[in-house]
Amino acid sequence: MLPAAAPASRAGGPTQGEVPALAVVVSAFCCGQVIGCEMFDEIAALVEELERLGVKFTVVPRLDGSLRLNTWRTQNAWPNRHRIDHLLEERIENAPDVAAQIAALISRRSAQDVAAPPAE
Repeated sequence: MLPAAAPASRAGGPTQGEVPALAVVVSAFCCGQVIGCEMFDEIAALVEELERLGVKFTVVPRLDGSLRLNTWRTQNAWPNRHRIDHLLEERIENAPDVAAQIAALISRRSAQDVAAPPAE
């Protein structure tokens, strides 16, 4: 069973640099599932929208084989904070399977970036 996501305090806004907004521990077995094409498109669209609004996703592998999905708010996320809060609460915090699929997507994307660095 996955723990519920705990939202970061929303009392204050980001002051300087990036501020962690949400952390979800995602089991590795969830990330290994095949995502249906339609569901993958929906997850990719959600990630793209949040990134456009100023959210940065990172995934950290843990020793037990699980992945930790972190969301960070960049400085330019402040004007979009209400939309970001709504999307995170509605789509990710209440759905650990979506968090697992996002973690898998970000992990694969990061692995592809390392395998094929940009040409200079």
